[in-house]
Amino acid sequence: MGILAWIGIVVLGSLVLLLAAPLRLRLRWHEQQRLLSLRYLTVAFELDFAHRCHRISLMSWVLFTKPWAAPEPLQDRRTENVSPARSSPPGERTPPRSLKKLNLLWRSRSTLRRALLVLVRLAARLVRSWHLERGDIRIAAGLGDPARTGVATGCFYSLLPIFRNHIPGLHIGWQPCFDRTVWEVEAHIVLRALPGRLVYHGIQAVASWPWREMRRLRANLAGSGR
Repeated sequence: MGILAWIGIVVLGSLVLLLAAPLRLRLRWHEQQRLLSLRYLTVAFELDFAHRCHRISLMSWVLFTKPWAAPEPLQDRRTENVSPARSSPPGERTPPRSLKKLNLLWRSRSTLRRALLVLVRLAARLVRSWHLERGDIRIAAGLGDPARTGVATGCFYSLLPIFRNHIPGLHIGWQPCFDRTVWEVEAHIVLRALPGRLVYHGIQAVASWPWREMRRLRANLAGSGR
């Protein structure tokens, strides 16, 4: 085989490896750490809710971090140089632009229904592509009254077999606190998905999207706003 054939085999093998390497969505939520991370191979994108920042890390090295900006207070904004409304000729009544757009949307309801169906199917397929790799949830609960805490404990253990049967990889622990009022949750959940399946579902959505009808609708909406 020539050098080009070997290069093609290496590229194809690398592509298959990249599509077969799993994505992992990890949630760690307890008193000291509140972290949501998406990891692929050795690269991870993390949302740190405890320190209010997001970062990108490679293995154990942080490559990029950025703190979240504090929300700005709302300020009163007054529009200036408002153009006067155009007067229509006598005896002629111009419909508002919003009514024109609503009329166009109503006439294109079949296209919008098809586009919405594509988005709903894509969302459902993407959600089903994720599988629970492992999950550990520990709950410390105290309702302030020992009797109410005991009733809540009994209800939890009666519902626990349902969770075990439907979600076998999820382990839930319950710690009743009869002497104080408390509600603490510690969670460590890892979800797993194959990038190949996500890409395949994305290609399906792109292929079934009504591109021509949506472009025509967008052009009509832009023309109705003039």
